[in-house]
Amino acid sequence: MRPRWAILLTLMLTGLLGGATWLAAGLTEDPTPPSGDGLVIDIYGTTSGMPMVRKDPIAVPLFKNTGAEADNLGLSLKLSDLIAEDMRMTGRFDVIDRSMYVENPHAAGVKPGEFDFNDWKVIGAEYLIKGNFALDGGKLTVQFRLYHVPTQKMLVGKEYSGKPDDWYLMVHKFGNDVVYELTREKGIFGTKVAYASTVGGAQEIFVIDVDGRNQKRLTYLGGKAKNPTWSPDGSQIAFAWENSANVSDMYNSLYVVPTTGGEPKLLLKIKGILITTRFSPSGSRIAMAISYDGNMEIYTVSANGGKPKRLTVAHGIEIFPAWSPSGDQIAFVSDRSGGPQIWRMKSDGSDPQRVSYFGSYNMSPDWAKTTNGDRIVYSSRESGIFNILMVTPEGTDATVITQGQGFGSCEYPSFSPDGRAIALTSNNGSGRMLRLFNVDGSYTKQLTRPGTDDKNSAWSPRLLN
Repeated sequence: MRPRWAILLTLMLTGLLGGATWLAAGLTEDPTPPSGDGLVIDIYGTTSGMPMVRKDPIAVPLFKNTGAEADNLGLSLKLSDLIAEDMRMTGRFDVIDRSMYVENPHAAGVKPGEFDFNDWKVIGAEYLIKGNFALDGGKLTVQFRLYHVPTQKMLVGKEYSGKPDDWYLMVHKFGNDVVYELTREKGIFGTKVAYASTVGGAQEIFVIDVDGRNQKRLTYLGGKAKNPTWSPDGSQIAFAWENSANVSDMYNSLYVVPTTGGEPKLLLKIKGILITTRFSPSGSRIAMAISYDGNMEIYTVSANGGKPKRLTVAHGIEIFPAWSPSGDQIAFVSDRSGGPQIWRMKSDGSDPQRVSYFGSYNMSPDWAKTTNGDRIVYSSRESGIFNILMVTPEGTDATVITQGQGFGSCEYPSFSPDGRAIALTSNNGSGRMLRLFNVDGSYTKQLTRPGTDDKNSAWSPRLLN
């Protein structure tokens, strides 16, 4: 079922949008919150059943170098480009092409009174981000300002200082501040995606920033590492590891590894199969699928290791556990009703209920709290192609969210911390790769290159304060 629905969300600028705030002492700006008719975001159903968002035009000119040192790092462009990409990723903003700008960048400043708002009104900008930076030896200081063009008010102002190499973290911190100021929701910039990738004949665990930076290999175990899952505090990644493809000599293990890198710690080793690991929201337990005798069942184990506790007892295969945000339920895949379908149960294994009724082969669920309440996403195969579906935990309002996007087969969806986006594995014939995708279709980004066989995506919790 693909319901047609409409939501009109009005965020009044007066009261809801706070005044300017600064991290550094000695900087002052007008703290008066803006006034006006309000920011209106229309979310409506289309004939395809996909929600759409009316995007507000935003301008992001090059940042000004106000320091004595030359911009040998190209920060003027880098800072501007990355904050513009962060705004695109929200799905709420349409970044105006710089070829449309009429302001004289050499004469105009960044503070109120140093530039003319009419230069931005004439090109249709609703919002404007201006910034300046200064390099002083090994220190970089960046100031960011978000303006509401129609009211000529500054909504957010922040200053950050640190090492020049950390410029992108300063951008993401400001991006999160913008999201919070406009929506009262925490932003997700600065998060990462963990995944499994084939390298040198083995499969290892990697992480990558959601902006595509800092790809890092975490494991060097050989064999087959798979199904990474983040601890709620973002400090560890648990994963399953298989030593051998030889069934007669196969044993599987559960490891955790620091997300900054280091030696993996063994939590559990079994003679059998162990796959599809998932940390609980509290971080105290890890759910997984284990087969000691050829029958896959859902178990949990303490995050410190110990004896696994069996949750499911069924004739069939139970795999891919995914905790509810509250931790009191677990979604999972079971073929107890025929083909693999999405089910849910209480976290003690009781009261199993079927969730999915669309698709004959459904796999890899994830569960998150979204702006529309709890939702479960999963991959569903029809006519040989996997797409991502989203459904309520009760099995209603099932919607295909990746159909027609040109991604090819889509698997292993993992919700972002705010429930507005997913990381997934796509394969359009050139090999598996990672992709980000807003569930309303307003933004997508390819994270890794084709042909690297990247899979088992797992989006991190929020990592920046």
